[in-house]
Amino acid sequence: MKENKRNILVVMISMIAAMLLFMSCKEDGDYMTCTYPTYNSTIGSFEKESDEAYYIDSDKGNKFYVANYGDMLDKGYKPGQRVYAEFNTPVGERPYVGQITVLRTYPVSVKEVSALDESMGDDPITVVNLWNSKNFLNVQYMFASSSTYVHSLDLVAVPSPKKSKPGYQYLELRHSLNGDTPVTNIVGIISFDISHYLSDSNLKGFIIKVNDRLAGDTFVRYDIDK
Repeated sequence: MKENKRNILVVMISMIAAMLLFMSCKEDGDYMTCTYPTYNSTIGSFEKESDEAYYIDSDKGNKFYVANYGDMLDKGYKPGQRVYAEFNTPVGERPYVGQITVLRTYPVSVKEVSALDESMGDDPITVVNLWNSKNFLNVQYMFASSSTYVHSLDLVAVPSPKKSKPGYQYLELRHSLNGDTPVTNIVGIISFDISHYLSDSNLKGFIIKVNDRLAGDTFVRYDIDK
């Protein structure tokens, strides 16, 4: 299934530089592990309580009432839509219920983990950030595009893993250019439903193969946040 770039996060190249500036990655044996900063952001579902009250039902159990919800409505957000939001409002006790003023919001596509299909490509992509929340594995990514063609992104379970580690599920992040010519960097966020794997009490995390734009085949070890 193709991902329409109108439904994924598209930001200015300056935003890309800012995210990469604070990302810290290091080699750990055969794997790459990454750490990222904690800042005021949330991911969850944009919901309507009344005509004058809209909130973000976050994956972490917080309820953020959006003071400037009109801006989100103007951008085309609809109740039930998954969203990633950044804000500068201090957050108190968790679970938090209160009002925030949103600085930036980005629509987030949702997909299931799929079986390998020979039509799937394995074109270069950069994983900018990776985290799990609720039943999702969220991937913030970057690829180059002419903004003319629709790319595809899939998280795939393959029959023959290239790496194995006890307690870790092997998956591959597959990116398909679909004939596009790489020109401009595009950043996006997509959420993959991993509820099937989370039901395994022995699961420690994931090993995800990525065809990195600079390093080629890279194996990212991700420890799930329980």
